[in-house]
Order: sequence, then structure tokens, then C-alpha cells
Amino acid sequence: MANQIALDFSTINKQLSKKLKESFNKDIPITFFVYLTNYGVGGSYNLPNIVIFNINNKKGYKTIVHEIIHFLIETWIQKYKIQHWEKERVVDLILNSKEFNFLDYNNWQGNYNGVEKYIDNLFNSHFFKNPKTFFSKIESARHSVPCP
Repeated sequence: MANQIALDFSTINKQLSKKLKESFNKDIPITFFVYLTNYGVGGSYNLPNIVIFNINNKKGYKTIVHEIIHFLIETWIQKYKIQHWEKERVVDLILNSKEFNFLDYNNWQGNYNGVEKYIDNLFNSHFFKNPKTFFSKIESARHSVPCP
């Protein structure tokens, strides 16, 4: 599995690094440590740069890229008190965007608990122009959506 992940990353590494720098307008860590396990969820992360990847996860390197995106937005997540499903929706919107289409990601959570009602339009309007502005607007957008 380690060899397969290394091979997969070798094909996307340069383009991924470039897109991450462009999209997040910040320095990207040079090294991420990926721990392979045979248990647990498909993938998770620990700051500052540790990815835990379950080798039984069929999504492979795409899960690792998903966790890397979590790292890159974590400062905003904490600063603007972004909730779990909001964060997951944002990560999936980033990876499914035209800017990242070279990944052929096409992975979505089964249920985002309705956050897509306000996250998606806000994301499309602001994220790639100014991520900080996007994250700063989520709380007010969250409160403007009627409860079911």
C-alpha cells in the first residue's frame, strides 16, 4: 500500500502543490507523515502534519488528499468555529471543484445534515477569490437558513 500511495502521489504531486498554493495563498508544509493502519475510519488527521490512513480504504490517495485539505483550512475552522459537517462539505467542495479536477475526486459524504443549503452558494461566490472571507461569512449564513 505504501508503494501504491507513493506512485499515485508521484503523478499528481507537482500539480497538487501548485493548486494548493494558489487556492490557499499560503505556504504548504513540505512534509506530511502518513501512518498506515489496518483499523479505524478511512482517514483522519492530527496537527500539525500527520495523516492516519486505513489501508482497507478503497479511495486510496484521495483520502490522504482530503486530510491534507483539512490541515490547510484548520486555522479558519478554529477561528470561525466551523462545525463538523460544514467543514466536511467545504473539503469535498474544494476537491470536487474544477480547480482540482485533475484529481478525479468525485467523493461525497452520504449526508451533510443540510449545511449544503448555505455552504454551497457561499463557497461558489467566495472561496477561490478569498478563503478568509468565505469562512468569515459561514456563521451568519448558518443563522439565516430556516430550521426544518
